[in-house]
Amino acid sequence: MSTSKKILIVDDEQSTCEVLSGMVDALGYQSLVAENGVKALEIFKAENPDLVISDIKMPEMDGMELLHELREISNRVKIIILTGYPSADTIVETIENEGFTYLVKPVKLTSLEAVLLRAFQ
Repeated sequence: MSTSKKILIVDDEQSTCEVLSGMVDALGYQSLVAENGVKALEIFKAENPDLVISDIKMPEMDGMELLHELREISNRVKIIILTGYPSADTIVETIENEGFTYLVKPVKLTSLEAVLLRAFQ
């Protein structure tokens, strides 16, 4: 894997951030972490990550709001929406707003690896 690829992980649950960050690092990518959408925008502007993995349900700014804000800044970044509450509406909204894909918590390492490989092809 290329360690030059940066992945921003956004989740208000610290344990989820730690697990996903560990997975991303183990797969050879560089992880960045934000605890909410507002902080994620700051980090995104400063670090210019290649991919964003964002939880959908967060205080201050949810994952869909973040997706909209990121699309205003960059059309090239791939955005993966993460949720523990999957629904057809959320899947459709992710697709309609140019999200790359949708993952359900808890994320398995093999699933994350497959999605990241596809994202960076």
